[in-house]
Order: sequence, then structure tokens, then C-alpha cells
Amino acid sequence: MRFRSPEYEAFLKEVEARHSATLIVRGSINLPAGIEAFKIYVDGNIHRTPARLSHLANPSQEVIALIPGRHRIVVRDAEVGKTDRAESNTVIVEFAEGEKREMVVKLDDGLLALVAANG
Repeated sequence: MRFRSPEYEAFLKEVEARHSATLIVRGSINLPAGIEAFKIYVDGNIHRTPARLSHLANPSQEVIALIPGRHRIVVRDAEVGKTDRAESNTVIVEFAEGEKREMVVKLDDGLLALVAANG
């Protein structure tokens, strides 16, 4: 194991404490390639499961730690140069501190859709 300075460890704990909200994005059964064929964008940045949450993830879902507040979420085909690159609808979600939300990526009439897991 690599040595980490006490300052760096304190920084990591601070980041972890600020990112108290959780977004779980999973692929539906009708998603032929699975969630790993897509990139999840939160506020314009690509997000994946961080190492500290890897025990919660599996091949069919990503677990993303977020700072509480309002976030813009969209899912896109992982292949950037693709001419017909699939992109989901954009979803705006407000997270409270410690809140966990689940969303599902699915195909709806041939289009990529991002919906609440319970909706």
C-alpha cells in the first residue's frame, strides 16, 4: 500500500464528507449493450463509481457520489466519434444531504431514456 500523508488523508475525508448524496444509475433489461457502453454526465462532467463505493457497484450499475444540490444528468453512448451517438433526455435532480436516488437507462421506442427507477 502506498504511503499517504496525513494532509492528503484529511483532504480525502473532507471530499468524502461533502459528497454525501448518492446517484445509482442502472441499465434496464432492454438495454442491449449494458450500462458499461455508456458514459454518465453530471453537470457536464463524466462520472463513474469512485473507488470508495466500488463495493456497491456491479456490471449493471454505477454508483456516483455527489454534493447535495441540483444536478443535471444525461447519459451518452461511450463512443465519442460515432456519427449517430445515442444521448438520453436530460434530467434535473435535486439531492438533499445523505439522499439516495436511483435512475434507469432504457430504450424507449429506439431512443435512449433516463427515468426514475420507481417511475
